[in-house]
Amino acid sequence: MFTLLRKTTKWSPMLAVLVLLGCSTIQFAYNNIDWFLLDKADHYLSLTDAQRELAEQLVAARMEVHRREELPVYVATLKEVRAMLADNLTADELAIIRDKIPALYRHTMRRTIPGIVQLLTTIDDGQIDHLQARFEERNREFESEFMADSMQVRRERRVERSTGMAEFFTGPLRPEQVALIAHHRNPMPLTADDWLAYHQVRQQKLLAMLRRRATAQELEDFLIAWWVELEDQPPALKRKMQINTDAWSQMMLELDTTLDAQQRQKLLDKLDLFINELGELVQEPAA
Repeated sequence: MFTLLRKTTKWSPMLAVLVLLGCSTIQFAYNNIDWFLLDKADHYLSLTDAQRELAEQLVAARMEVHRREELPVYVATLKEVRAMLADNLTADELAIIRDKIPALYRHTMRRTIPGIVQLLTTIDDGQIDHLQARFEERNREFESEFMADSMQVRRERRVERSTGMAEFFTGPLRPEQVALIAHHRNPMPLTADDWLAYHQVRQQKLLAMLRRRATAQELEDFLIAWWVELEDQPPALKRKMQINTDAWSQMMLELDTTLDAQQRQKLLDKLDLFINELGELVQEPAA
């Protein structure tokens, strides 16, 4: 849940965790994601025993609904994406993917936020101070990870991350494919500074709302505006994000045309693994 305070992802936070953990552990990760979410909640809020019990109930209820109602949509969406990637990806197909994936994220977060709010309405002043300290700690970590180096080094590392992401699905890229990624990524505006500044403002607003005991509805509206709709982003950040989104699309289309038969099969096999593993989770009864 609170991983989104660092940087919003267009994937569902649950699915993003599975991707980061690796395909070989999808089912294990999903079946234990309740522990992950509870650990994050405790890290940010220092839960009391009663709050921990409430959090366990909220997470268990949310996961049961997610498995029954939302996970099947993930599987269906992945099947659609696989069909589009089975041969050369078209601009129209990429536009569909760009629409569907964020829609999954927004839907999942809208249904997750009420449980977060229910927990937030129980915290005391000391826990709000703890949350503020965790925000500050995470912001420092973000600065160290994404903002400490020179602009040139930051761009190089961004290319490395993008290359690694592509190779997760396709296997090793050829030198000319890495060069293609660098060609598109290097001119893209860096957004870490703007992104952190935006989230620091929202963090402070959330803390102020908690201190004045805002209503559950106020908190829910605020978190939806922040985490789902990304409202109140500075115009400069919005422009950079749009430039990057358009450049990413062009890069993906060009990279897709360079995939050889082995790389495309690797990509399809990876998607098949996700589809099969998540499909089995849909069919399993909740623990």
